[in-house]
Amino acid sequence: MKKRSFTLIELLVVIAIIAILAAMLLPALSKARDKARTISCVNKEKQVALASIMYANDNGDCWAPSRCYETEGSDTAFNVYFTRLLIRNKLIEGGMFVCDMAEARANEQTWSANTVKNWKGKANEEGWTGGNGGSKGGDPYAYPGYGMSGFVRIVSGDSNYTTAVAKFKNASNKVLLAEGWNNDNRTLVSPPRFIGAALLHANNANVGQGFVYPLHNQNRAVNVAFMDGHCETVNVPGETSTAVYSVFTGKYWRLNE
Repeated sequence: MKKRSFTLIELLVVIAIIAILAAMLLPALSKARDKARTISCVNKEKQVALASIMYANDNGDCWAPSRCYETEGSDTAFNVYFTRLLIRNKLIEGGMFVCDMAEARANEQTWSANTVKNWKGKANEEGWTGGNGGSKGGDPYAYPGYGMSGFVRIVSGDSNYTTAVAKFKNASNKVLLAEGWNNDNRTLVSPPRFIGAALLHANNANVGQGFVYPLHNQNRAVNVAFMDGHCETVNVPGETSTAVYSVFTGKYWRLNE
């Protein structure tokens, strides 16, 4: 009995059907992958928040400062960021500071890709102080995926800044950590530096060295850890600092609100 083979038209029809099915499934698969990354980022941020709480418990109920100087009063000493303090105290490993979504997009800039590599490797080495210039502001510990509120530090003569846990009212609404990006000129860069800044604010360049940045849900959501230890994904109307600040108003930052 002679075997019947596919005609060219039948083969093209099959290929067309497969292409249609693929076009229907790929967006759903992409959304599922991004959702998984968002959940992973929340879990990592939660670990950083717990490490910060443990640090406070061991240090007189004071948060690790988002930034301080290794030698008080010096403007040439290395900056010491909360990231480095948490790692020094064996509370967390460097890889936890890398959001999976940020890592997936890091190849858009060599700078970001190298930062991811360092966080997963050299950042955990005893005594490593960074390889990004070594001068003030050049420490790679300054560029974690999860930055701390810029109000969590000591500013001489300014009572708006503190590391004391008890001085931040309404802890469940106060930002402790958030995903952010860094740019020296405080303007939106393209593409953004997805591995962000150690000290953050929504849109005030005087408070933070970087801004809260929505990595998730097509740049419409950001993962945030609050001072009571809970984490959540917060929706925002856009990716600009102005759009983010329309949600994260002053009450999320300032001590007594």
